[in-house]
Amino acid sequence: MTTDEGNVRLKPDTVKLVIDRIARQFSSTVLYKGKRRQWETMIMIKARELTKLF
Repeated sequence: MTTDEGNVRLKPDTVKLVIDRIARQFSSTVLYKGKRRQWETMIMIKARELTKLF
């Protein structure tokens, strides 16, 4: 449901479902440069790469 201000309002059960799906996605791994990496590690790697650009 969307309010007049454009905010999304979710029922508590829906909020739990969304949070669980996000947590499941971030606990998965991704292949990066031939190695399996967790998302937490990928965020750190990409942040370091971005700092080298500036």
